[in-house]
Amino acid sequence: MKKTFLLILVSTAILISCNKQSSEKTNPIKGVWKMVGAIKYENNKPVDTLDWNAFGVSNGFQTKIFTDNFMMFVGNNITRDSTGLDINYGQAGFANKYSYSNGILTEYNVDGTNNFQLWKKEASNKDDEGRWIAKFKIDIGPNHYSQLFSEYDGGDAFAEYYVRLE
Repeated sequence: MKKTFLLILVSTAILISCNKQSSEKTNPIKGVWKMVGAIKYENNKPVDTLDWNAFGVSNGFQTKIFTDNFMMFVGNNITRDSTGLDINYGQAGFANKYSYSNGILTEYNVDGTNNFQLWKKEASNKDDEGRWIAKFKIDIGPNHYSQLFSEYDGGDAFAEYYVRLE
């Protein structure tokens, strides 16, 4: 009886492990990511990695969460007025669909805060449901990823740089 129980337990652990590895291989972006800085591009080549301080933002944050189907981000680059109050309301957004294929992340952004609403309003690439379609070139590893707008023309640009939290 003990051997049968042990065999079932080990088989279940192997099955769960294989399913998790398979899911991570097909969807490596799934998880919780913290932006820690940016990668500077010049002439289509990454030339430097910069932390938040390089942008004059010592207390900023941005977090992105990808589930199987949804994406959400929230962030704020804290900007204080002369009295010390944070005058930046931050930004948050939600995509009710995303896809990752051949190094391109496509987000179908639905709604968000005031800053997000402005970006969505100004975006030219919307689908028939009014979602802002944001596409990024992705460089991803097991514990980091960077995203650069796919319309990048090879000039100077910055890619957001994230590390995996979960």
